[in-house]
Amino acid sequence: MHPITPKQVSNTGAASVVQAVQAWQDLGNTGEGVSIGIIDTGIDYTHTDLGGTGSVDQYDTLQSYEAQPAPAGVFPNAKVVGGYDFVGDSYDADPSSPAYQPVAMPDPNPLDCNGHGTHVAGTSAGYGVNADGSTYTAGYDGGVPADLRIGPGMAPGADLYALKVFGCDGSTDVTMQAIEWALDPNQDGDPSDHLDVVNLSLGSDYGLADDADSMAIDQAMQLGMLAVLAAGNAGDSYDIGGSPGNAPRGIGVAASNDGYGIFDGWSVTSPEGLLDGVRPGLRSQAYSDTDASGATKPDVTGDLVLAPAGNESACAPLPAGYATGRILLIEADGFTCGSVAKGTNAVNAGAAGFMIIGDDDLLETGITGVAQIPGILVTASDGGALRDAVAGGQTVGVTFGPSLQDAATFTDPDQVDLLASFSSRGVRQEDGAKPDVAAPGVTLFSAGVGSGSGGVTESGTSMATPVTAGVTALIRAAHPDWTTEEVKADLMNTAGHDLYTGPGQTGDVYGPNRVGAGRIDAEAALNNTVLAYAEAGSGVVTASFGVVEVDQEQVSATKTITVANKGTRAAVYRVSYDALVQQPGVRYALSAQRLTVPPGQSRTVTVTMTATQDDLLKVADPTVVTDDGRQFLGEASGRVLFAPTNGRGETLRVPVHANPKPSSTLQATPSEDGSTITLAGEGVANGEPLDPNSYTSLVSGFEQLGTSPEMAQCTTAPASDCYKSELERSVDVASVGVASDALQYEDAGLYFAVSSYGTETTPLAPISTSILLDATGDGVWDYEVTTTSITDYDLPLVVVADRDGNLVGPGGEPYVAPLNLYDGLVDTNVFDSDVKVFGVPLSALPEVTGRITFGVRTTSYTGTVDDVGTVTGPTGQVELAPQAMSFDPTAPGLSFTTDGETALMVPATDGTELVVTQDAASYAADTAVGGDKGAMVVLSQNSGAVGRTQSVAIAPSAGDATVTTVPPADSTPVDPTTPPDEQVTEPPAAEATESPASEAPASTEAPPAG
Repeated sequence: MHPITPKQVSNTGAASVVQAVQAWQDLGNTGEGVSIGIIDTGIDYTHTDLGGTGSVDQYDTLQSYEAQPAPAGVFPNAKVVGGYDFVGDSYDADPSSPAYQPVAMPDPNPLDCNGHGTHVAGTSAGYGVNADGSTYTAGYDGGVPADLRIGPGMAPGADLYALKVFGCDGSTDVTMQAIEWALDPNQDGDPSDHLDVVNLSLGSDYGLADDADSMAIDQAMQLGMLAVLAAGNAGDSYDIGGSPGNAPRGIGVAASNDGYGIFDGWSVTSPEGLLDGVRPGLRSQAYSDTDASGATKPDVTGDLVLAPAGNESACAPLPAGYATGRILLIEADGFTCGSVAKGTNAVNAGAAGFMIIGDDDLLETGITGVAQIPGILVTASDGGALRDAVAGGQTVGVTFGPSLQDAATFTDPDQVDLLASFSSRGVRQEDGAKPDVAAPGVTLFSAGVGSGSGGVTESGTSMATPVTAGVTALIRAAHPDWTTEEVKADLMNTAGHDLYTGPGQTGDVYGPNRVGAGRIDAEAALNNTVLAYAEAGSGVVTASFGVVEVDQEQVSATKTITVANKGTRAAVYRVSYDALVQQPGVRYALSAQRLTVPPGQSRTVTVTMTATQDDLLKVADPTVVTDDGRQFLGEASGRVLFAPTNGRGETLRVPVHANPKPSSTLQATPSEDGSTITLAGEGVANGEPLDPNSYTSLVSGFEQLGTSPEMAQCTTAPASDCYKSELERSVDVASVGVASDALQYEDAGLYFAVSSYGTETTPLAPISTSILLDATGDGVWDYEVTTTSITDYDLPLVVVADRDGNLVGPGGEPYVAPLNLYDGLVDTNVFDSDVKVFGVPLSALPEVTGRITFGVRTTSYTGTVDDVGTVTGPTGQVELAPQAMSFDPTAPGLSFTTDGETALMVPATDGTELVVTQDAASYAADTAVGGDKGAMVVLSQNSGAVGRTQSVAIAPSAGDATVTTVPPADSTPVDPTTPPDEQVTEPPAAEATESPASEAPASTEAPPAG
């Protein structure tokens, strides 16, 4: 967690944008009588916003004996009415942390020592803090004073429970215990006393939608407890949305901007009139405002100097003395290097301080900087004016520091309903597309831990989540008899505010996979009494078709939307489909264009998705940046709208989402003598071959040297030799193939194919694949071939490392190339597949001069491991097994060509022939693991229904060959006529050096989500 500079601020920006203030005033609903559990880092119950005395000394005293019960009247208090510390302050479940301490030491005192949970609690249900620091008690139905130090939370009448699952820092793996406690606070085995709402501003990126915590959320929702969950702060990457935020029944929340903030201030001292008044900025965190004696340091004041031409971002060292006594003006430049590097170079150049010009005007995330000198991040607009003035020869003086803390109020209506850049794209499973809604989560102002009555500004989906939890509490207060599915539907149906790519509500509108139904509206939700939700009883609301493999001329699938009238008057709607992301070859049809729902009754509308195989093209969501070879998906999404015919009431929304793609039916048939393999069936050739928007069947030939039996699913306690859930099953290796093009090219490459029994939604996580090579014949691996990726970018890459983890490659430069041999300019079905292809030039492996031995290990983030030719050595490190696979890339036992070219990702159709060339001696020397050697044909990167790989047995001498299909885990085609069955996340820092804990280690949640 990276809080921005401590502030004394107000929550009312978000409360006004989501219409919570109007709900208090117009409806008198403050959430009174509703309970909200904050599953987080604890709550500072001494804070005046949260019912405390506001005594910093009291907080310090309580913190000194945090494991002991708090004095009566201090905790519980009138606002924080209960809770429990499940772990203790020293707990940290992250094994990579220097402070790793995985032993939970529960105690009855859930006092926050981090700050994240306190901020979240204040946003959801804080009372508010008066200008003098006292608790606001004057009521909410007549409006609240504009001069409040901290504004009320979204449901200021609700009760809070502090469920502490984090220590002072790090990760956790006890989320489920807190969920169970919230379901039965008195622990009598009867869940009828469950909390009404729980807020989980936590998660792990790429978490599985069917992992244990997500399943616990689904069960909690079925038992009547509403769970509101952070979507994650990992940005626009497919399937990166975190667990448990991707729990199908839970309420997953994206983050948007509310156009309001209180920031650190800075001002121009000269020339007069350049930029008037106090300007907004974010001061660096590493620089302390106080000296060793505790005295406040003075502000820094000085003249600006531009970083030198060619090094405007100050990522490279500057000449000694270049900025002596001055303030260095630096370009953010996308934070290709972080503020630590920029600040260090400024220090070494003698600067008294540094100022970074942001890439935009949003100030979404803070900077770390350095301890020696102060720094500040300013908006692109203000920074541009300074740059132009200095470049034009003017002497420009600026000042910033402690005296200007909280001095700048920033209001920009054009920023309202901009999506936060860090907000995670969600998962795409059938009946489980995420997120569900969006809410303000950028520069929110709430209670600061240990401050008595002060506040902090923070950004993240962690901040958007309590906004939503508070609004959810208002709905529950208004409708205590509604099911959790109905409350969720109301929240989503009335989330009628679109999120945009451009300021002033311009540009493209974001689709469901990024923002769900839209930005929430409390007043609209509370005035609504008609609910619409897909697949009644599933709890998902969204009509989510998932990945649809189209292996026939047309494939159709349906979802049924139930419209339930909970009111006293008939509701009449015009029904329409509003397309946000359109894909050629896909259309949606509705069973009705007009719908009348009598009071107390329900009606249904069927949504039919039809995909025409030959018309499908791969067209990205227009909000996705596909530059530089990024991988992307074809998508067809939007929402079904129910518009009242009388013009009164809300237009209801139900999101719709699908990822259709054509699927070939090609199968491999060997000749009797095994010298050729011919493909038969229907291939895919949509669009120009190898065009970014095309789908083309591709075929590759490998010598199969590894097979592995199916792994069992864990049935009792989790273990490393069984998979925990279906979405984790791609850890289960089916076959391993290897190829070389040494017979065709002088600059030869070595290629590996690894197929699994399960389908992997994305190769970026949560399964890692390592191919270990022994080049010298000593039985110890020398190289590891594995994958990595560019941060915040869907481009899986193959890299090579030595035993020390150093990246290696030709000429000593690290080798980097796309997984599946092509980047996103060619569709190789990177997503939703069960096979991966790794390519490495032999020049990147200088120790390889002949025969190699190799093995493959796959590892899940939950700790499941599958080995083919690998074992865990005595030191715990993976090593090659005594019986590993062997192959000579300079003289391959089997090689495959089509039309004289190496058969690696070549277009394929009915009748395509692979010529098999056998080096009898080398083939005989090759060693297989798990079964007989032979050919492994990766039939088509667009195949699905009949399996993407086939194994062809080829004898060392001429003879008959047999073929076996290895099907993917989910290989059942969609029937054309029958409907298919139905961690805390901090925003990534705007720089490489400051990203918070990314993916949690095995079985843990990441640190609080910002």
